[in-house]
Amino acid sequence: MRKLLYLLIAVFILVINGTIAFADGNPIEIEFEGNSNLKVNVGEKVSVKYYISGGSGTYSSIYKWEKFLDDQWMEAEGSSGNLLADSGTLTFIPENGTMVRLWIHVEDSGGRETEGYSASIRVFGADGIDLLSINMQLDKNEIVLGESITATYVIGGGNGQYQNIHYGWGIYNHGLWEFEDTLADASQVSGIISYTPTIESEVKFWVSAEDSEGRTAEKYSEIVKVNSKPGGNTGPILNNDIAPPLIKNVTVDKLGQTLHSGDVINLTIEIEEESDISSCQIVFRNIESNATINCSKTFSHNEDGIYSMEYTINNSMNNGKWVLSSTYIIDYYGNYTGENQIPDKSAVFFFVDGNAFDTSAPIIKNVTVDKQGQTLHTGDVINLTVEIEEEHNITTCQLVFKNVINNSTINCMSSFNHREDETYSFEYTINDSMNNGKWVLSHTYISDQYDNYTGENQIQDHSAIYFFVEDNASDTTAPVIKNVTIDKQGQILHVGDVINLTIVIEEESDISTCQVVFRNEDTGSTINCSKWFTHRENETYTMDDNIYDSMSNGKWVLSHTYISDKYGNYTGENQIQDKASVFFYVMPSFDDLNIVMLPGNLRIIQAEAFSGLACDVIIVSDVCESIGERAFADCEKLKYAIVPESVSEVANSAFAGCDNVYVIRTGP
Repeated sequence: MRKLLYLLIAVFILVINGTIAFADGNPIEIEFEGNSNLKVNVGEKVSVKYYISGGSGTYSSIYKWEKFLDDQWMEAEGSSGNLLADSGTLTFIPENGTMVRLWIHVEDSGGRETEGYSASIRVFGADGIDLLSINMQLDKNEIVLGESITATYVIGGGNGQYQNIHYGWGIYNHGLWEFEDTLADASQVSGIISYTPTIESEVKFWVSAEDSEGRTAEKYSEIVKVNSKPGGNTGPILNNDIAPPLIKNVTVDKLGQTLHSGDVINLTIEIEEESDISSCQIVFRNIESNATINCSKTFSHNEDGIYSMEYTINNSMNNGKWVLSSTYIIDYYGNYTGENQIPDKSAVFFFVDGNAFDTSAPIIKNVTVDKQGQTLHTGDVINLTVEIEEEHNITTCQLVFKNVINNSTINCMSSFNHREDETYSFEYTINDSMNNGKWVLSHTYISDQYDNYTGENQIQDHSAIYFFVEDNASDTTAPVIKNVTIDKQGQILHVGDVINLTIVIEEESDISTCQVVFRNEDTGSTINCSKWFTHRENETYTMDDNIYDSMSNGKWVLSHTYISDKYGNYTGENQIQDKASVFFYVMPSFDDLNIVMLPGNLRIIQAEAFSGLACDVIIVSDVCESIGERAFADCEKLKYAIVPESVSEVANSAFAGCDNVYVIRTGP
């Protein structure tokens, strides 16, 4: 009787611990990973991996998602079922509840059973506190060069304690969005952003913010069209411009004069090939210290190929003689000046006098972290402090920490606050992209407004400044690209047409970057579709892009792809085997050309059938199967021949004597 009692007590203890161990000593075990201690917004997908092991190896399992609501855990409607495998990933999209978790119950063929819960996951937007939100209003949707655009923004919601507020604008230039990024003060929860474009382009504003509990939001304005003249741009269409701009002259209004901090000089560039100039750069060099200044922005376009700009002498410029060092001009088609075109650059000069000649580099006295040696988790905040001996006019503070296991790094380089007594401080939040393990101070970099910097690291024992990260997901799996498609595959496109790109990615969680690059087979020029991808369901990302007049005529084929996730894993090699099968054509408008469209029932085009035909464009039907010898020979005016890929046989002499023809093989 006593032995039976001991046995019952042992079984009771094992049941309390969530596992029943039978005489063979092989209990059932359930493990979870993914989304531990993470935070999501209402409507975002939660993914949790599970693993079942032990017992007899044959299981009958059920699961359900639970939500924490009204101070209790309850089953989320329609989120339960039977498990068909002993490992896998379960997903759930919370619509309410302040936290969610996954529950699994397992029974094996021997009667063993157990249950387990995943870590709870915080759901924002369902706890009585609004999601973080950003509203933005533009004053104009279309402007002319020289006019300014303003956007008014207001940040609201969340817990009302905001941080990491960034704002700026993006310019669509040469097939890419180029963004300016400004870190705002945490008090700037509303404001006005203003920008005056200097080139024909498209512009959009953006604002991002975070609250102290980790809610984030990002807002982009509508696109503003920037025209060169009222009523829209009327420049050349796809003219394959390969002529670089020619600099005729560079002048400075205070040539040879002695200037002081605060004085203003006016620089003027005269350019012979001046249409569609997108960038002007003038670099001056101090002949004693070799320091340089780059006057590269805010050039105003005047009449007759003249560009001008004002530059203010500042106290970071060394005293002495400053001479013209180099010039660089680029147009909208990517052509640039290359070599300097001003024969006697030393004839363009001025002097600076009376400036402080600071050559003393800042000295780092100490670096500390408030959670020195502690173990941290996602969401924990550390405070970094830098004490600098030569601390006036500090412009950059960088602290880099390195993981001693895999050598990954984090760069704490923004938002340092200047305190009293030569001290700068910065808060950094541990995030789930940081690998587990020990993080030590790797190196430091401090610079002042005179470009003096620390150079070598000045902290003798970096390894004495460290902390640990624990329980973070250690994702080392690179995303796998399953497919890339375009909606206008093989078609002929013109300026203003829109194509839709789609990427299907197998390992699609936490994707941070999608890049798809197309290359022109004739010119070798490329366009990089690298931003504004939208995440759809089923591991799919899509993006719209416009055909611009900076794109060369010809066939554009998929060149390479690059996908990375927030853990730093990336595709590396291209994973699309036949990239040449993803293509489209860019051509001028055919509206004013003489077009001959061959009959839709013409399967075989006989030898010399259309030789000497007087037309600009020939379009062959996709019913056609073969084109015979000299079928279009000596069509002297012929510019474009559109031949579908379905035409399996095209004789080598089919277009003999057509010296200017471009054959376009369109496909499905």
